[in-house]
Amino acid sequence: MADLALHSVLKSTLVTVLLSCAASTSDGGSTPSRNVVLIMLDDMRPETPGFNRSWVPAPVLDSIAARGTRFARAYVQAPQCCPTRNSLLTGLRPDRTRVFTNGDLSSPDLVPAAPKNATGLYFRTAMPNGTATYTLASYFKSHGYFTWGAGKTFHPGTGLSDADAGEASYSFSEKYYFCLMDWSARWMAPTNATMRKFNMSQGCKMSPECEACLIKAGTMTPSPSQRFGNSTAYADCPDACYVDNNVAAFVAKRIRTRASQKKKAQPDVESSSSSDAIGVSPSAPWLLMLGMRNPHLPWFTPFSDMEAVRARIPPSEQISPHTSPPQDALLSGDPYDNFEFWLMQDLLPIRTNTSGFPEVPTSYHSHLRLGYWSAIAYTDRQIGLVVDALIDTGEYDQTVFAVVGDHGYGLGELGSWGKYTLLEQGTRAYMTIAVPGQNNPGSVCTDLVEFVDLFPTLAEAAGLPPPPNVDGVSLLPLIMAEDNSPLSSGQTYSKKDRVFSQYPAVHRVVNSSAIVMGAAMRTHLYRLVAWCFYDFGAFTPNFDNCTGFEVYGYKGIDANDVNNFDLTNLASTNATLVATLLSEMKTYWPQHH
Repeated sequence: MADLALHSVLKSTLVTVLLSCAASTSDGGSTPSRNVVLIMLDDMRPETPGFNRSWVPAPVLDSIAARGTRFARAYVQAPQCCPTRNSLLTGLRPDRTRVFTNGDLSSPDLVPAAPKNATGLYFRTAMPNGTATYTLASYFKSHGYFTWGAGKTFHPGTGLSDADAGEASYSFSEKYYFCLMDWSARWMAPTNATMRKFNMSQGCKMSPECEACLIKAGTMTPSPSQRFGNSTAYADCPDACYVDNNVAAFVAKRIRTRASQKKKAQPDVESSSSSDAIGVSPSAPWLLMLGMRNPHLPWFTPFSDMEAVRARIPPSEQISPHTSPPQDALLSGDPYDNFEFWLMQDLLPIRTNTSGFPEVPTSYHSHLRLGYWSAIAYTDRQIGLVVDALIDTGEYDQTVFAVVGDHGYGLGELGSWGKYTLLEQGTRAYMTIAVPGQNNPGSVCTDLVEFVDLFPTLAEAAGLPPPPNVDGVSLLPLIMAEDNSPLSSGQTYSKKDRVFSQYPAVHRVVNSSAIVMGAAMRTHLYRLVAWCFYDFGAFTPNFDNCTGFEVYGYKGIDANDVNNFDLTNLASTNATLVATLLSEMKTYWPQHH
Protein backbone atom coordinates (compact mmCIF):
# COMPACT_ATOMS: atom_id res chain seq x y z
CA MET A 1 0.00 0.00 0.00
CA ALA A 2 2.83 2.37 0.86
CA ASP A 3 4.51 1.82 -2.52
CA LEU A 4 1.19 2.34 -4.30
CA ALA A 5 0.57 5.55 -2.36
CA LEU A 6 4.02 6.87 -3.21
CA HIS A 7 3.55 5.99 -6.89
CA SER A 8 0.23 7.84 -6.96
CA VAL A 9 1.67 10.88 -5.22
CA LEU A 10 4.68 11.16 -7.51
CA LYS A 11 2.51 10.68 -10.59
CA SER A 12 0.16 13.44 -9.48
CA THR A 13 3.09 15.70 -8.59
CA LEU A 14 4.35 15.41 -12.16
CA VAL A 15 0.90 16.33 -13.48
CA THR A 16 0.82 19.38 -11.21
CA VAL A 17 4.21 20.58 -12.46
CA LEU A 18 3.16 20.15 -16.09
CA LEU A 19 -0.04 22.11 -15.48
CA SER A 20 1.56 24.85 -13.39
CA CYS A 21 1.78 27.33 -16.24
CA ALA A 22 -2.00 27.14 -16.66
CA ALA A 23 -2.78 28.33 -13.12
CA SER A 24 -3.38 32.00 -12.55
CA THR A 25 -2.02 33.01 -9.14
CA SER A 26 0.92 35.32 -9.76
CA ASP A 27 -0.21 37.58 -12.57
CA GLY A 28 -2.97 39.35 -10.72
CA GLY A 29 -5.69 37.19 -12.29
CA SER A 30 -8.53 35.81 -10.20
CA THR A 31 -7.78 32.66 -8.23
CA PRO A 32 -10.59 30.09 -8.24
CA SER A 33 -11.83 28.86 -4.88
CA ARG A 34 -9.65 25.92 -3.98
CA ASN A 35 -9.82 23.23 -1.38
CA VAL A 36 -7.28 23.73 1.40
CA VAL A 37 -5.68 21.03 3.55
CA LEU A 38 -3.81 21.93 6.74
CA ILE A 39 -1.94 19.01 8.29
CA MET A 40 -0.54 19.54 11.79
CA LEU A 41 2.11 17.22 13.22
CA ASP A 42 2.64 17.22 16.98
CA ASP A 43 6.20 18.07 18.15
CA MET A 44 7.48 17.98 14.55
CA ARG A 45 10.78 19.65 13.81
CA PRO A 46 12.18 19.68 10.23
CA GLU A 47 13.18 16.01 10.04
CA THR A 48 12.54 14.63 6.55
CA PRO A 49 14.86 13.95 3.61
CA GLY A 50 13.74 17.30 2.17
CA PHE A 51 15.38 18.94 5.21
CA ASN A 52 18.60 16.93 4.86
CA ARG A 53 17.47 14.04 7.06
CA SER A 54 17.90 11.27 4.52
CA TRP A 55 17.50 8.49 7.09
CA VAL A 56 13.87 9.38 7.94
CA PRO A 57 11.52 7.73 5.41
CA ALA A 58 8.90 10.36 4.62
CA PRO A 59 8.06 10.04 0.91
CA VAL A 60 4.54 11.43 1.23
CA LEU A 61 5.58 14.55 3.14
CA ASP A 62 8.44 15.11 0.73
CA SER A 63 6.15 14.66 -2.28
CA ILE A 64 3.86 17.39 -0.95
CA ALA A 65 6.89 19.59 -0.40
CA ALA A 66 8.03 18.85 -3.96
CA ARG A 67 4.84 20.58 -5.15
CA GLY A 68 5.55 23.64 -3.05
CA THR A 69 8.04 25.42 -0.81
CA ARG A 70 10.02 24.20 2.19
CA PHE A 71 10.59 26.91 4.77
CA ALA A 72 13.99 26.27 6.32
CA ARG A 73 13.67 29.07 8.90
CA ALA A 74 10.09 28.97 10.14
CA TYR A 75 9.63 29.91 13.79
CA VAL A 76 6.75 29.38 16.18
CA GLN A 77 5.59 32.05 18.59
CA ALA A 78 5.62 29.68 21.58
CA PRO A 79 7.42 26.34 22.13
CA GLN A 80 4.51 24.46 23.68
CA CYS A 81 1.37 22.87 22.23
CA CYS A 82 -1.46 24.97 23.67
CA PRO A 83 -0.04 28.48 23.15
CA THR A 84 1.39 27.78 19.71
CA ARG A 85 -1.85 26.26 18.41
CA ASN A 86 -3.91 29.15 19.78
CA SER A 87 -1.46 31.49 18.05
CA LEU A 88 -1.03 29.95 14.61
CA LEU A 89 -4.74 29.17 14.15
CA THR A 90 -5.72 32.78 14.94
CA GLY A 91 -2.72 34.53 13.39
CA LEU A 92 -2.20 36.30 16.73
CA ARG A 93 0.83 36.35 19.00
CA PRO A 94 0.59 35.04 22.59
CA ASP A 95 0.56 38.57 24.01
CA ARG A 96 -2.79 38.94 22.23
CA THR A 97 -4.29 35.47 22.68
CA ARG A 98 -3.15 35.60 26.35
CA VAL A 99 -2.37 31.90 26.15
CA PHE A 100 1.25 31.34 27.17
CA THR A 101 1.53 27.74 28.38
CA ASN A 102 -0.41 24.49 28.68
CA GLY A 103 -1.51 25.79 32.08
CA ASP A 104 -3.15 28.93 33.40
CA LEU A 105 -0.66 31.58 34.53
CA SER A 106 -3.31 33.31 36.63
CA SER A 107 -3.89 30.20 38.76
CA PRO A 108 -3.13 30.73 42.48
CA ASP A 109 -0.08 28.45 42.47
CA LEU A 110 1.65 30.56 39.83
CA VAL A 111 0.77 34.24 39.80
CA PRO A 112 -2.00 35.10 42.27
CA ALA A 113 -1.65 38.83 41.49
CA ALA A 114 -2.35 38.35 37.78
CA PRO A 115 -5.79 39.60 36.69
CA LYS A 116 -8.39 36.87 37.09
CA ASN A 117 -8.97 35.03 33.80
CA ALA A 118 -6.24 37.19 32.26
CA THR A 119 -4.59 34.11 30.82
CA GLY A 120 -5.78 30.62 30.12
CA LEU A 121 -5.87 27.69 27.72
CA TYR A 122 -8.35 29.04 25.20
CA PHE A 123 -8.12 32.38 23.42
CA ARG A 124 -11.89 32.93 23.31
CA THR A 125 -12.11 32.99 27.10
CA ALA A 126 -8.69 34.56 27.74
CA MET A 127 -9.01 37.51 25.31
CA PRO A 128 -11.37 40.40 26.02
CA ASN A 129 -12.83 40.08 22.50
CA GLY A 130 -12.21 36.37 22.08
CA THR A 131 -15.70 35.43 20.95
CA ALA A 132 -15.43 37.84 18.00
CA THR A 133 -11.97 36.65 16.93
CA TYR A 134 -11.55 34.77 13.68
CA THR A 135 -9.72 31.50 13.46
CA LEU A 136 -8.43 30.10 10.20
CA ALA A 137 -11.44 27.75 10.05
CA SER A 138 -14.10 30.25 11.12
CA TYR A 139 -12.80 32.78 8.59
CA PHE A 140 -13.00 30.26 5.75
CA LYS A 141 -16.44 29.21 7.00
CA SER A 142 -17.65 32.82 6.92
CA HIS A 143 -16.65 32.97 3.24
CA GLY A 144 -18.72 29.99 2.21
CA TYR A 145 -16.21 27.20 2.75
CA PHE A 146 -17.27 23.87 4.19
CA THR A 147 -14.90 23.45 7.16
CA TRP A 148 -14.19 20.15 8.84
CA GLY A 149 -11.46 18.38 10.71
CA ALA A 150 -10.13 15.46 12.72
CA GLY A 151 -7.46 14.75 15.30
CA LYS A 152 -5.44 17.22 17.35
CA THR A 153 -5.59 20.65 15.71
CA PHE A 154 -6.83 23.04 18.38
CA HIS A 155 -5.43 22.00 21.73
CA PRO A 156 -7.59 19.89 24.07
CA GLY A 157 -9.70 22.14 26.25
CA THR A 158 -11.27 24.15 23.42
CA GLY A 159 -14.45 22.10 23.19
CA LEU A 160 -13.84 20.08 20.04
CA SER A 161 -15.29 17.00 21.69
CA ASP A 162 -18.76 18.53 21.46
CA ALA A 163 -20.20 19.54 18.09
CA ASP A 164 -22.41 22.18 19.70
CA ALA A 165 -20.00 23.77 22.16
CA GLY A 166 -16.58 25.30 22.35
CA GLU A 167 -14.52 25.94 19.23
CA ALA A 168 -16.43 23.35 17.19
CA SER A 169 -19.46 25.62 17.03
CA TYR A 170 -17.37 28.57 15.81
CA SER A 171 -15.05 26.95 13.32
CA PHE A 172 -16.54 23.81 11.81
CA SER A 173 -19.48 23.03 9.56
CA GLU A 174 -19.94 19.50 10.86
CA LYS A 175 -19.24 17.51 13.99
CA TYR A 176 -15.52 17.48 14.63
CA TYR A 177 -13.83 14.07 14.82
CA PHE A 178 -11.71 14.62 17.91
CA CYS A 179 -9.98 11.25 18.14
CA LEU A 180 -7.02 11.78 20.47
CA MET A 181 -6.27 8.27 21.67
CA ASP A 182 -2.67 8.09 22.79
CA TRP A 183 -2.77 4.34 23.36
CA SER A 184 -1.17 4.77 26.77
CA ALA A 185 -2.39 4.45 30.32
CA ARG A 186 -1.78 8.13 30.97
CA TRP A 187 -4.79 9.30 28.98
CA MET A 188 -6.69 6.57 27.23
CA ALA A 189 -6.15 3.21 28.92
CA PRO A 190 -8.74 0.65 27.78
CA THR A 191 -9.84 0.17 31.41
CA ASN A 192 -10.44 3.91 31.88
CA ALA A 193 -14.24 3.99 31.64
CA THR A 194 -14.50 7.75 31.12
CA MET A 195 -12.10 7.87 28.20
CA ARG A 196 -13.47 4.64 26.72
CA LYS A 197 -16.96 6.21 26.68
CA PHE A 198 -15.60 9.41 25.10
CA ASN A 199 -13.76 7.57 22.35
CA MET A 200 -16.71 5.34 21.53
CA SER A 201 -19.01 8.35 21.31
CA GLN A 202 -16.65 9.69 18.66
CA GLY A 203 -16.58 6.43 16.74
CA CYS A 204 -12.97 6.30 17.86
CA LYS A 205 -12.33 3.07 19.66
CA MET A 206 -9.81 0.28 19.82
CA SER A 207 -10.79 -3.23 18.81
CA PRO A 208 -10.31 -6.03 21.36
CA GLU A 209 -7.74 -7.55 19.01
CA CYS A 210 -5.71 -4.35 18.93
CA GLU A 211 -6.00 -3.96 22.68
CA ALA A 212 -4.65 -7.45 23.25
CA CYS A 213 -1.87 -7.03 20.68
CA LEU A 214 -0.61 -3.73 22.11
CA ILE A 215 -0.74 -4.87 25.72
CA LYS A 216 1.16 -8.04 24.83
CA ALA A 217 3.82 -5.98 23.06
CA GLY A 218 4.16 -3.62 26.02
CA THR A 219 3.05 -0.68 23.89
CA MET A 220 0.06 -0.07 26.14
CA THR A 221 -0.28 -0.70 29.86
CA PRO A 222 -3.41 -2.48 31.07
CA SER A 223 -3.81 -0.40 34.25
CA PRO A 224 -4.87 3.28 34.32
CA SER A 225 -3.12 3.63 37.70
CA GLN A 226 0.20 3.71 35.87
CA ARG A 227 0.31 7.25 34.53
CA PHE A 228 2.90 6.63 31.83
CA GLY A 229 4.39 3.70 30.01
CA ASN A 230 7.82 3.65 28.38
CA SER A 231 8.93 6.34 25.97
CA THR A 232 9.37 3.95 23.05
CA ALA A 233 7.82 0.63 22.05
CA TYR A 234 7.29 -1.35 18.87
CA ALA A 235 4.77 -4.04 18.03
CA ASP A 236 3.73 -6.38 15.23
CA CYS A 237 0.23 -4.95 15.31
CA PRO A 238 -1.80 -3.62 12.35
CA ASP A 239 -1.68 0.07 11.47
CA ALA A 240 -5.31 0.35 12.61
CA CYS A 241 -4.15 -0.24 16.19
CA TYR A 242 -2.55 3.22 16.28
CA VAL A 243 -4.41 6.49 16.52
CA ASP A 244 -3.04 8.25 13.44
CA ASN A 245 -4.40 5.49 11.23
CA ASN A 246 -7.81 5.91 12.85
CA VAL A 247 -7.82 9.64 12.12
CA ALA A 248 -6.40 9.37 8.59
CA ALA A 249 -8.77 6.57 7.62
CA PHE A 250 -11.75 8.61 8.81
CA VAL A 251 -10.63 11.61 6.76
CA ALA A 252 -9.92 9.52 3.65
CA LYS A 253 -13.41 8.00 3.82
CA ARG A 254 -14.97 11.44 4.36
CA ILE A 255 -13.16 12.84 1.30
CA ARG A 256 -14.59 10.08 -0.85
CA THR A 257 -18.08 10.60 0.61
CA ARG A 258 -18.07 14.31 -0.17
CA ALA A 259 -16.77 13.64 -3.68
CA SER A 260 -19.62 11.22 -4.26
CA GLN A 261 -22.15 13.74 -2.97
CA LYS A 262 -20.63 16.39 -5.21
CA LYS A 263 -21.19 14.20 -8.26
CA LYS A 264 -24.77 13.51 -7.24
CA ALA A 265 -25.33 17.17 -6.25
CA GLN A 266 -27.08 16.02 -3.08
CA PRO A 267 -27.07 17.76 0.31
CA ASP A 268 -24.28 16.80 2.67
CA VAL A 269 -26.19 14.49 5.00
CA GLU A 270 -23.32 14.25 7.50
CA SER A 271 -23.25 17.99 8.22
CA SER A 272 -24.19 19.14 11.68
CA SER A 273 -27.59 20.62 12.37
CA SER A 274 -26.22 24.10 13.01
CA SER A 275 -27.67 26.86 10.89
CA ASP A 276 -24.28 27.59 9.36
CA ALA A 277 -24.02 24.08 7.93
CA ILE A 278 -27.53 23.92 6.46
CA GLY A 279 -27.52 24.67 2.77
CA VAL A 280 -23.79 24.18 2.25
CA SER A 281 -23.55 22.85 -1.27
CA PRO A 282 -21.59 19.63 -1.82
CA SER A 283 -19.78 21.53 -4.56
CA ALA A 284 -18.59 24.23 -2.15
CA PRO A 285 -14.82 24.37 -1.59
CA TRP A 286 -13.68 22.95 1.72
CA LEU A 287 -11.02 23.48 4.35
CA LEU A 288 -9.74 20.35 6.07
CA MET A 289 -7.75 20.58 9.30
CA LEU A 290 -6.04 17.27 10.05
CA GLY A 291 -4.11 16.78 13.29
CA MET A 292 -1.73 13.83 13.68
CA ARG A 293 -0.49 12.91 17.18
CA ASN A 294 2.96 11.77 16.05
CA PRO A 295 5.80 12.34 16.63
CA HIS A 296 4.61 13.23 20.14
CA LEU A 297 5.66 11.01 23.03
CA PRO A 298 5.23 8.12 23.61
CA TRP A 299 6.83 6.83 20.41
CA PHE A 300 4.81 3.69 19.66
CA THR A 301 4.96 2.36 16.10
CA PRO A 302 4.94 -0.91 14.16
CA PHE A 303 8.23 -2.79 13.92
CA SER A 304 8.36 -2.24 10.17
CA ASP A 305 8.71 1.55 10.52
CA MET A 306 11.39 1.23 13.16
CA GLU A 307 13.37 -1.22 11.03
CA ALA A 308 13.12 1.05 7.98
CA VAL A 309 14.65 3.91 9.97
CA ARG A 310 17.25 1.92 11.91
CA ALA A 311 18.81 0.59 8.73
CA ARG A 312 19.40 4.12 7.44
CA ILE A 313 20.67 6.11 10.45
CA PRO A 314 24.32 7.09 9.95
CA PRO A 315 26.66 6.59 12.93
CA SER A 316 27.15 10.35 13.20
CA GLU A 317 23.45 10.78 14.07
CA GLN A 318 23.26 8.21 16.85
CA ILE A 319 23.99 10.92 19.43
CA SER A 320 24.38 14.67 19.44
CA PRO A 321 28.02 15.84 19.60
CA HIS A 322 27.01 18.40 22.25
CA THR A 323 25.08 16.83 25.11
CA SER A 324 25.41 19.51 27.78
CA PRO A 325 23.63 22.86 28.14
CA PRO A 326 25.14 25.90 26.40
CA GLN A 327 28.13 27.41 28.12
CA ASP A 328 26.98 30.13 30.55
CA ALA A 329 23.33 29.51 29.61
CA LEU A 330 20.43 30.45 31.84
CA LEU A 331 18.66 27.22 30.84
CA SER A 332 16.55 29.01 28.25
CA GLY A 333 13.00 28.11 29.21
CA ASP A 334 12.44 24.75 30.87
CA PRO A 335 13.94 22.27 28.40
CA TYR A 336 15.36 20.27 31.28
CA ASP A 337 12.04 20.02 33.11
CA ASN A 338 9.95 18.44 30.36
CA PHE A 339 7.43 16.54 32.46
CA GLU A 340 6.18 14.49 29.51
CA PHE A 341 9.68 13.21 28.88
CA TRP A 342 10.88 12.59 32.41
CA LEU A 343 7.72 10.78 33.58
CA MET A 344 8.13 8.01 31.03
CA GLN A 345 8.78 4.81 32.97
CA ASP A 346 12.15 4.16 31.34
CA LEU A 347 13.32 7.74 31.91
CA LEU A 348 11.92 8.53 35.34
CA PRO A 349 14.82 6.83 37.19
CA ILE A 350 17.31 9.12 35.44
CA ARG A 351 15.52 12.19 36.76
CA THR A 352 14.85 10.71 40.18
CA ASN A 353 18.43 9.59 40.75
CA THR A 354 20.12 12.72 39.44
CA SER A 355 20.89 15.86 41.42
CA GLY A 356 21.17 18.95 39.27
CA PHE A 357 21.17 18.60 35.51
CA PRO A 358 19.55 15.28 34.48
CA GLU A 359 21.56 14.02 31.54
CA VAL A 360 20.37 11.07 29.48
CA PRO A 361 23.27 8.64 29.04
CA THR A 362 24.64 8.82 25.52
CA SER A 363 24.20 5.06 25.29
CA TYR A 364 20.43 5.69 25.32
CA HIS A 365 20.39 8.49 22.75
CA SER A 366 20.14 6.23 19.72
CA HIS A 367 17.18 4.39 21.26
CA LEU A 368 15.24 7.61 21.81
CA ARG A 369 16.13 9.19 18.49
CA LEU A 370 15.10 6.03 16.69
CA GLY A 371 11.71 6.22 18.40
CA TYR A 372 11.10 9.81 17.29
CA TRP A 373 12.12 9.18 13.68
CA SER A 374 10.11 5.94 13.52
CA ALA A 375 7.01 7.86 14.61
CA ILE A 376 7.52 10.24 11.67
CA ALA A 377 7.86 7.32 9.26
CA TYR A 378 4.64 5.73 10.52
CA THR A 379 2.63 8.94 10.35
CA ASP A 380 3.94 9.71 6.87
CA ARG A 381 2.36 6.47 5.67
CA GLN A 382 -0.97 7.41 7.25
CA ILE A 383 -0.97 10.81 5.56
CA GLY A 384 -0.57 8.80 2.37
CA LEU A 385 -4.12 7.46 2.91
CA VAL A 386 -5.46 11.02 2.76
CA VAL A 387 -3.36 11.90 -0.29
CA ASP A 388 -4.54 8.74 -2.06
CA ALA A 389 -8.17 9.72 -1.41
CA LEU A 390 -7.56 13.18 -2.86
CA ILE A 391 -5.92 11.69 -5.94
CA ASP A 392 -8.66 9.10 -6.43
CA THR A 393 -11.37 11.78 -6.26
CA GLY A 394 -9.54 14.17 -8.60
CA GLU A 395 -9.06 16.81 -5.90
CA TYR A 396 -5.31 16.60 -5.34
CA ASP A 397 -3.92 18.75 -8.13
CA GLN A 398 -5.98 21.83 -7.28
CA THR A 399 -5.68 21.60 -3.50
CA VAL A 400 -3.59 24.00 -1.41
CA PHE A 401 -1.49 22.14 1.16
CA ALA A 402 0.17 23.36 4.34
CA VAL A 403 2.01 20.87 6.53
CA VAL A 404 3.36 22.19 9.83
CA GLY A 405 4.68 21.10 13.18
CA ASP A 406 3.39 22.99 16.20
CA HIS A 407 6.90 23.70 17.56
CA GLY A 408 10.37 22.25 17.56
CA TYR A 409 11.82 19.46 19.65
CA GLY A 410 15.18 18.65 21.21
CA LEU A 411 16.70 15.24 20.51
CA GLY A 412 19.56 15.49 22.95
CA GLU A 413 21.19 18.58 21.46
CA LEU A 414 22.62 20.61 24.35
CA GLY A 415 21.16 18.00 26.69
CA SER A 416 17.60 19.04 25.81
CA TRP A 417 14.92 16.43 25.20
CA GLY A 418 11.59 17.91 24.24
CA LYS A 419 10.24 21.42 23.83
CA TYR A 420 9.78 24.27 26.34
CA THR A 421 12.91 26.06 25.16
CA LEU A 422 13.43 29.37 23.40
CA LEU A 423 16.58 28.08 21.73
CA GLU A 424 16.68 27.07 18.07
CA GLN A 425 15.57 23.46 18.53
CA GLY A 426 12.43 24.51 20.42
CA THR A 427 11.24 27.37 18.21
CA ARG A 428 12.13 26.21 14.69
CA ALA A 429 9.50 23.84 13.31
CA TYR A 430 8.46 22.01 10.17
CA MET A 431 6.63 24.09 7.54
CA THR A 432 5.91 23.38 3.90
CA ILE A 433 3.24 25.08 1.78
CA ALA A 434 2.18 24.03 -1.72
CA VAL A 435 0.00 26.21 -3.96
CA PRO A 436 -1.23 24.81 -7.28
CA GLY A 437 0.50 26.53 -10.17
CA GLN A 438 3.30 28.09 -8.16
CA ASN A 439 6.26 29.02 -10.32
CA ASN A 440 8.96 27.14 -8.41
CA PRO A 441 7.73 23.79 -7.06
CA GLY A 442 10.26 22.08 -4.82
CA SER A 443 11.95 25.31 -3.75
CA VAL A 444 13.57 25.96 -0.38
CA CYS A 445 13.03 29.34 1.26
CA THR A 446 15.67 30.46 3.77
CA ASP A 447 13.94 33.72 4.72
CA LEU A 448 12.82 34.20 8.31
CA VAL A 449 9.09 33.47 8.58
CA GLU A 450 6.68 32.97 11.47
CA PHE A 451 3.76 30.68 12.16
CA VAL A 452 1.40 33.65 12.55
CA ASP A 453 1.95 34.06 8.80
CA LEU A 454 0.16 30.79 8.03
CA PHE A 455 -3.44 32.08 8.38
CA PRO A 456 -3.10 35.05 5.97
CA THR A 457 -1.04 32.91 3.55
CA LEU A 458 -3.70 30.23 3.21
CA ALA A 459 -6.44 32.85 2.92
CA GLU A 460 -4.69 34.53 0.00
CA ALA A 461 -3.81 31.21 -1.63
CA ALA A 462 -7.52 30.35 -1.55
CA GLY A 463 -8.46 33.68 -3.12
CA LEU A 464 -10.06 35.12 0.03
CA PRO A 465 -9.69 38.73 1.25
CA PRO A 466 -6.94 39.34 3.81
CA PRO A 467 -8.13 38.36 7.29
CA PRO A 468 -8.55 41.43 9.50
CA ASN A 469 -6.43 42.33 12.50
CA VAL A 470 -3.93 39.45 12.37
CA ASP A 471 -0.26 39.72 13.28
CA GLY A 472 1.07 37.67 10.38
CA VAL A 473 1.59 38.50 6.71
CA SER A 474 0.93 36.42 3.62
CA LEU A 475 3.92 34.44 2.42
CA LEU A 476 2.45 33.96 -1.04
CA PRO A 477 5.00 36.33 -2.66
CA LEU A 478 7.80 34.17 -1.24
CA ILE A 479 6.06 31.03 -2.45
CA MET A 480 5.65 32.57 -5.89
CA ALA A 481 9.31 33.71 -5.78
CA GLU A 482 8.40 37.30 -6.51
CA ASP A 483 9.46 39.37 -3.51
CA ASN A 484 7.59 42.50 -4.55
CA SER A 485 4.46 40.95 -5.99
CA PRO A 486 1.26 42.61 -4.76
CA LEU A 487 -0.75 41.05 -1.95
CA SER A 488 -4.50 40.95 -2.27
CA SER A 489 -4.63 43.91 0.12
CA GLY A 490 -2.59 46.02 -2.28
CA GLN A 491 0.46 45.96 -0.03
CA THR A 492 3.85 44.48 -0.88
CA TYR A 493 5.80 41.88 1.01
CA SER A 494 8.88 42.95 2.93
CA LYS A 495 11.25 40.25 4.08
CA LYS A 496 11.56 39.94 7.83
CA ASP A 497 14.82 40.83 9.53
CA ARG A 498 13.69 39.34 12.85
CA VAL A 499 11.10 36.93 14.24
CA PHE A 500 9.78 36.58 17.79
CA SER A 501 8.88 33.83 20.26
CA GLN A 502 8.03 33.83 23.95
CA TYR A 503 7.60 31.43 26.83
CA PRO A 504 7.26 32.13 30.56
CA ALA A 505 9.72 30.80 33.09
CA VAL A 506 6.99 29.08 35.07
CA HIS A 507 9.43 27.96 37.76
CA ARG A 508 10.81 31.46 38.38
CA VAL A 509 7.89 33.07 40.18
CA VAL A 510 9.08 36.10 42.13
CA ASN A 511 7.35 37.01 45.42
CA SER A 512 4.28 35.03 44.31
CA SER A 513 3.09 38.09 42.41
CA ALA A 514 5.12 38.32 39.22
CA ILE A 515 6.40 36.08 36.52
CA VAL A 516 9.42 36.27 34.28
CA MET A 517 8.69 36.02 30.57
CA GLY A 518 11.28 34.74 28.17
CA ALA A 519 11.21 36.93 25.06
CA ALA A 520 13.22 35.68 22.10
CA MET A 521 14.23 37.58 18.97
CA ARG A 522 15.86 35.64 16.13
CA THR A 523 17.68 37.64 13.46
CA HIS A 524 19.78 36.29 10.60
CA LEU A 525 22.91 36.44 12.73
CA TYR A 526 21.82 36.27 16.37
CA ARG A 527 19.28 35.08 18.89
CA LEU A 528 18.55 37.22 21.94
CA VAL A 529 16.60 35.71 24.83
CA ALA A 530 15.66 38.37 27.40
CA TRP A 531 14.20 37.19 30.71
CA CYS A 532 12.02 40.09 31.85
CA PHE A 533 9.16 40.67 34.26
CA TYR A 534 5.79 40.53 32.55
CA ASP A 535 3.40 43.48 32.60
CA PHE A 536 -0.11 42.04 32.93
CA GLY A 537 -1.60 45.49 32.43
CA ALA A 538 -0.12 46.06 28.99
CA PHE A 539 0.34 42.35 28.26
CA THR A 540 3.92 42.71 27.17
CA PRO A 541 7.34 41.99 28.70
CA ASN A 542 8.88 44.90 30.58
CA PHE A 543 12.21 45.20 28.80
CA ASP A 544 13.40 47.76 31.35
CA ASN A 545 13.17 45.20 34.14
CA CYS A 546 14.99 42.02 33.10
CA THR A 547 16.72 39.37 35.17
CA GLY A 548 19.12 37.97 32.57
CA PHE A 549 20.05 37.60 28.92
CA GLU A 550 21.24 35.00 26.46
CA VAL A 551 22.78 35.71 23.05
CA TYR A 552 23.75 33.10 20.46
CA GLY A 553 25.42 33.62 17.11
CA TYR A 554 24.60 31.95 13.77
CA LYS A 555 27.15 33.35 11.37
CA GLY A 556 28.32 30.64 8.99
CA ILE A 557 25.95 27.96 10.35
CA ASP A 558 23.67 26.18 7.90
CA ALA A 559 19.94 26.34 8.65
CA ASN A 560 19.76 22.54 9.03
CA ASP A 561 22.90 22.14 11.16
CA VAL A 562 21.05 21.49 14.41
CA ASN A 563 24.16 20.11 16.11
CA ASN A 564 25.96 23.44 16.11
CA PHE A 565 23.27 25.88 17.23
CA ASP A 566 23.40 27.80 20.50
CA LEU A 567 26.64 26.38 21.87
CA THR A 568 27.82 29.41 23.86
CA ASN A 569 25.96 32.25 25.54
CA LEU A 570 27.74 35.36 24.26
CA ALA A 571 25.92 37.64 26.69
CA SER A 572 28.33 36.94 29.53
CA THR A 573 31.27 38.38 27.59
CA ASN A 574 29.74 40.99 25.28
CA ALA A 575 27.62 43.55 27.08
CA THR A 576 27.68 45.89 24.06
CA LEU A 577 26.12 43.23 21.84
CA VAL A 578 23.43 42.57 24.45
CA ALA A 579 22.60 46.27 24.65
CA THR A 580 22.39 46.59 20.86
CA LEU A 581 20.11 43.59 20.47
CA LEU A 582 17.95 44.57 23.45
CA SER A 583 17.44 48.02 21.95
CA GLU A 584 16.38 46.37 18.70
CA MET A 585 14.00 44.06 20.56
CA LYS A 586 12.41 46.97 22.45
CA THR A 587 11.90 48.80 19.15
CA TYR A 588 10.42 45.93 17.17
CA TRP A 589 8.68 43.71 19.73
CA PRO A 590 5.06 43.64 18.50
CA GLN A 591 2.95 45.93 20.66
CA HIS A 592 -0.83 45.74 20.95
CA HIS A 593 -2.24 48.38 23.24
